[in-house]
Amino acid sequence: MGIDRSPTNGGASSEPNWWTRRRLLHAGLAATAGAAAAIAAPARAALASASSAVRMSLGWNVSDQSWAGIWRLRTGKEGASWVVEQAIATPQRIHESLALPDGRVLYIARRPGDFLLLVGRAGREREDWLWQSGSHSFNGHAVLTPNGCLLTAETAYETGLGELVVRQIKPRHAMQDWPVLYRWPTGAIDLHDLLLDPQDHRIVYVAVGGVTTAPETGRSKAAGPLASCLLRVDWQTSQLLERWQLPDPWLSIRHLAALQVADAGVHSTHAQTLAIALQSEHPDAQIRQQAPLLALLSSPQSPTNQRQLALQSTPAEKGYGGYGGDILALPHSSDTSPRLLLSATRGHRCLQWPSSNFNAAPEPSLQSPGALAKDRQGGVWVGSHYTTAYWKTNHWQTAALPKPNIRIDNHWAVV
Repeated sequence: MGIDRSPTNGGASSEPNWWTRRRLLHAGLAATAGAAAAIAAPARAALASASSAVRMSLGWNVSDQSWAGIWRLRTGKEGASWVVEQAIATPQRIHESLALPDGRVLYIARRPGDFLLLVGRAGREREDWLWQSGSHSFNGHAVLTPNGCLLTAETAYETGLGELVVRQIKPRHAMQDWPVLYRWPTGAIDLHDLLLDPQDHRIVYVAVGGVTTAPETGRSKAAGPLASCLLRVDWQTSQLLERWQLPDPWLSIRHLAALQVADAGVHSTHAQTLAIALQSEHPDAQIRQQAPLLALLSSPQSPTNQRQLALQSTPAEKGYGGYGGDILALPHSSDTSPRLLLSATRGHRCLQWPSSNFNAAPEPSLQSPGALAKDRQGGVWVGSHYTTAYWKTNHWQTAALPKPNIRIDNHWAVV
């Protein structure tokens, strides 16, 4: 494939206040080259200081071949770029990856997925594949529990309905020896992202996209309104606790992020707020282009209060393509409000909720941004087609791909 494996070298706005578009400076107001360099300097410094620690697990594609593995950041006089530390050819695209406590990384095939792949980061361990038997498919997402279980979103081919599957992780055993504790039929179509409640790990939120996907045809165009919803489940007892639906039946609930204050002792209405990235399946292209990308599930103010799922409308004149690729809770301190970053893949930009000075620096050109990840230094990585971008202290810096024809898949993670 020819991937580089070289070693590392050491104004007022009419937009609503909460939905700020970080955009390139208008040509007529562009800064001089010297000023632009000064703007980028803090990000370059942050990038250089973080480079020795940044490794990402991800899936990517080159032509018709899919890969899974680890990239490492390299910085030097010519700028920042990624090198491939580990590359494993896969028969299907990878959607998400998870780091296990023992240092291995789990890769989940994109729906309808046939496999899970588990491999050590150093590449010295034998690759461990868990293949579906033909009765089910993986839906691209999984979550690890503190007590050593793996929850996966799957689909039963016979019914076309989603199942939440719980496996017991057995260290030093092949995945085929991880016992399936139970399968919970949800009665819903197209399970997608899974998120453990950060305050109660017995609870998992399940994003239900409502879009039919088949092995023969892949993801289908919606023939009618979707059966999308959000589920709150006690995964230890298989009990459905709550279920919410959006008022717009053409919006698909895809990805989830929890908004929390940094200090658990600080009481905040955001402490359990759930943020949801949406994708529109509306048959009218203009409506789809202007569809909202974000919904919020409110935090209960008391045990008797009912939580509300509400859309956060996108300005009609600022169509973002109706496709929320990924969503991320941004780093913040205990004395600041929680913030979100959402990749508007078909709008070719990233969006922030709520507004702040995040748009103080020019945004790099992003082609179909999708994957979002926080690093350990408080910066944010954005993966897009043909480039990546790093943000910290309100400034952007780009890092080149290992090869120019690589396309990063939907999610990546710092390992």
